[in-house]
Amino acid sequence: MPIAPTTAVDSVGEVNKEMLRLFWSALLLLIALTPVLRAQSTNASLNGRVTNSATAASATPQTSADIANDPTSRLFQLVLPSEHLFGVWGGLRSKLEEKGITPRLILITDLAGNTRGGRSQGATAPSSVELSFFFDLEKIAGLKGGSILASFSERWGHNLSREHIGNTFSTQQIFGFQTWRVLDVSYQQKLFDDRVELRLGRFAAMDDFLVSPYNFGFMQNAFCGNPFGIILNAPGMSAYYGTWAALGKVKPTRRSYVMTGVYNGDPKVRENKYHGVNLSLHGPLFAISEAGYQINGLPGDSQRLGNYKLGAWYDHSKLTNFDSGASKRGSWGYYGLFDQVLVPFGAAGSNRGFGVFGSATVAPNSRVQQLPLFVTAGVSARGLFDARPRDVLSIGVASGYFSEHLKRAQRNGRLLDPDGGVPDRETITELTYRFDLRKGAYFIQPDLQYIKRPGGTGQFKNALVLGAQFGINF
Repeated sequence: MPIAPTTAVDSVGEVNKEMLRLFWSALLLLIALTPVLRAQSTNASLNGRVTNSATAASATPQTSADIANDPTSRLFQLVLPSEHLFGVWGGLRSKLEEKGITPRLILITDLAGNTRGGRSQGATAPSSVELSFFFDLEKIAGLKGGSILASFSERWGHNLSREHIGNTFSTQQIFGFQTWRVLDVSYQQKLFDDRVELRLGRFAAMDDFLVSPYNFGFMQNAFCGNPFGIILNAPGMSAYYGTWAALGKVKPTRRSYVMTGVYNGDPKVRENKYHGVNLSLHGPLFAISEAGYQINGLPGDSQRLGNYKLGAWYDHSKLTNFDSGASKRGSWGYYGLFDQVLVPFGAAGSNRGFGVFGSATVAPNSRVQQLPLFVTAGVSARGLFDARPRDVLSIGVASGYFSEHLKRAQRNGRLLDPDGGVPDRETITELTYRFDLRKGAYFIQPDLQYIKRPGGTGQFKNALVLGAQFGINF
């Protein structure tokens, strides 16, 4: 597979000043904008810890009550609704929620086997258990709009892509950082009828940016969580691990938002030996901004809800020029993604329907960025059958196109692929059906993936992967 670009670390003083300067600039912009915000409150949040606007478009149908009862999950409520396998935990969970503390415990396993093609045939089953606590500071200390989220996990198991297939886009989204880890410890403050949100602490950029609820209906890492392409181009992009960060978000209208986040982009903080508690601030800086607009989704609107987003990032990491081998600091890129309900099913508020989604991630400097173009597209049908209103059928295609400069360097022997060959493109097709059981307390999701040109090189035959994802919300 392609060799990732090398990274370097800035001096502490330089990066601290740069991060602080960008953060305070964003904060001053937010303050300047607040007087022009409309006074009316909003019934739907386009993003954030409670993602009401994403509900109707999510791959797992939910009601507003589902989400309101489960504020711990900034994103994972789209995977598991808020019903609990063990109910109120003998009354403990109810007592905690009355005091402003909402706990959540989930388990996910991705069982998958490579039946043909790739390096070899075999199966793996990586798993993850996550414990989260949401602290409502209004209930606890009378601080309106304030909250703290703390999240921890333990992961174990092996990666099918690495051991048996040799492809770039991992077949199992749950694999990565296989140890116990502190994921998120952050403070969030909402202001002006929730039209302004500020967050400080340790959290990941992909918790909030480049997100479509449709992505959570898949097991393949090319889709699930976020479109994967940016990970290969921006070493400072953070996913599934907390790093020092600050985020500001403004909602100029009930249907739109603009947000900016700045992050400590030091890749060392993600190493397993630190377990998510490396508190250093060495940089380099990673910054990302996004603007979004929602069609429908408000009271009285059509059920054809749609979300449309555009974003851009800047990564101050040092990358290697594929042509010369020289180092270059700083790279950037941009993206767009959307999801749209086309055919609603059932009564209003049922969250049943047929929708489409798509994304494109562009990294314009192919001399240092190895995946200039990454695209996804697909469809999801939620509640296709009256007898199974919460089930989800999803089909998705993702394709990544590797840099011509990287290919030339590998042909000339300057960069060697451990599997041999020169990467061109890799394409994933996934078909999956999620059986939602006991109102989301657990689900079983049979899954089929076809991987064309594993690793992008053509060295391995196309792979056919069969598997299933299992999830429990305790």
